[in-house]
Amino acid sequence: MRLGFRYLRFRHLLVLAAILVLTSTLFSVTALSFLGFYKSFNAYLGEDSDIVAVYNVQSRTPFTGIIPASLTSQVGAMEGVLACSPEVLTPCVVGEQSFFVRGVLFDEFEKLSVVRVVEGRSLKESGVDSMLLGKNLAARLKVGVGDRVFVLGGLADRYLELQVVGVFFSGSSLDDEALMPLNVGQWLRGTSYNHVTLIRVKVNPAIVNSAVIYQELAKNASSTQSSPSQSPSGQASKYQEIVPWSTVNYQIGQIGVGTTQNLMKSYLDRYGVTEQAILVLAVVVFMFSGVTVVIASKTFVLQHRTDFATLRSLGASRRTLKLDILCKLLPLSLVASALGMLLSGLFLSLFDTGRYLQVLSHQINMGFDPLIVALNFILILVLVILSISGSDLY
Repeated sequence: MRLGFRYLRFRHLLVLAAILVLTSTLFSVTALSFLGFYKSFNAYLGEDSDIVAVYNVQSRTPFTGIIPASLTSQVGAMEGVLACSPEVLTPCVVGEQSFFVRGVLFDEFEKLSVVRVVEGRSLKESGVDSMLLGKNLAARLKVGVGDRVFVLGGLADRYLELQVVGVFFSGSSLDDEALMPLNVGQWLRGTSYNHVTLIRVKVNPAIVNSAVIYQELAKNASSTQSSPSQSPSGQASKYQEIVPWSTVNYQIGQIGVGTTQNLMKSYLDRYGVTEQAILVLAVVVFMFSGVTVVIASKTFVLQHRTDFATLRSLGASRRTLKLDILCKLLPLSLVASALGMLLSGLFLSLFDTGRYLQVLSHQINMGFDPLIVALNFILILVLVILSISGSDLY
């Protein structure tokens, strides 16, 4: 049964709606920003299933470990390997701005990551004192093609003056980085020319996978050779175009092989940062803010106690009154939830435009998640239903 006349005051409905909007906004901002960080971090090295990474399993972060560069030659010679990109990742500073440098062999790197040079020229047409800036980084550093910048290494007391030869766009987190020749990245990282941070490998999944690559590396583990790396045919490796590297000793227990997405996920899981944990944290934040909704609902009932007493004297039961209030408040709750989602989107867009949301000098990519939208509506409705159902209508 629904009562066919109005008895709920507009100003009281407006206050309750405002509290519901604020609660919805707080939950949405918390959940979307944390999930945005989680997904951006996972996608940092790429999400394609045919991209495999060889890395140091003992490193605490994906940026600080090192592995022998000579593994590139071993992996690159395997059947089913389409491209093999040794890379050095290191934080650097220009002026007051921090960012990540990625030393690469550009010919191999562009086979795994799509980068489009929008200004200037690419690295393969440039010298060893050159670097290619992502579009976002170029805007942040306020430099352009032809400018020379003083780059200070963040993990070692190293510095170089480099020329910006081009600006690229990738539509990924690479747009916040600088690309430079592999040996330049190794110098700024403070490691020898025989080591890199990781090796990304593009494979034909029908022929080779991460398990096969690991088995191949295990066969050559604990080698004590120190001569320049050679390919199986006896010719110098095609990857040693600038600085030849030597085959160095390694233990297979130090080497990990897996898809790039699983690699990044493993680092987050190691510190308990999972998608489920983030959702639980967001729900906990919502429940704390939901206390305000419960109090507001109770206050809303108190403000209408005279109206409820009058209706009760006319024969309306408590159950009828509660159902009628819910019929009037649930549409309001849905609208408030939608407004909360909209406000959170505008809030995050503002921060995204101002580049305030960053992790490890990389912009967090925000986007609406269907699960968050559904949870937002469900939690708001549940709070209102429980608050009204548990109220004493006199």
